[in-house]
Amino acid sequence: MVKSMENNSDRIEISTNKKGAVILILIVVGINIIFLATGRVSLTILALSAIAAVYTLSVGVFKKSCGLVIDNNGITDNVCETGLIRWDDIEDIEIIKLNGFIDGDSPPRLAIYVHNPKDYMYSNRYRGELLQNEAESNYDKYGIPILIHYALLTCKGAELQQLLAGELERRKK
Repeated sequence: MVKSMENNSDRIEISTNKKGAVILILIVVGINIIFLATGRVSLTILALSAIAAVYTLSVGVFKKSCGLVIDNNGITDNVCETGLIRWDDIEDIEIIKLNGFIDGDSPPRLAIYVHNPKDYMYSNRYRGELLQNEAESNYDKYGIPILIHYALLTCKGAELQQLLAGELERRKK
């Protein structure tokens, strides 16, 4: 689940969950088909959202083996491609549930609160427009630019939050 490599850099790698990514892609496509069948949304919007979700999930998960890398510098997010989030920039880490469009809820996510949120929204020029737009939207709606879909990781939920919060406390000293 969590691959730990104790060496000079004191590094922990959390790999991506490829099976979870495939399931999420199928769920997104399924939801789009349901919306199309019920006539709630136009075909163009559905097609674009499905393509964006599949592309984002597949590129973010399948191109890298490590979803998160934790080391002395900070947390490197390869899932949403935020890049390095430095320990001294992190204010808090928690699991949150956002209001979604299906039954009022979306899957829980890992929220990382930072001192300079806009620095992280625009820090990675290789991030891509879709992920950039998602970060901007999350910041506008919730005040959090870094929301990690931990369903795409092998370490999940409270275990992930506990690991990261413990590392934050240990490394900030």
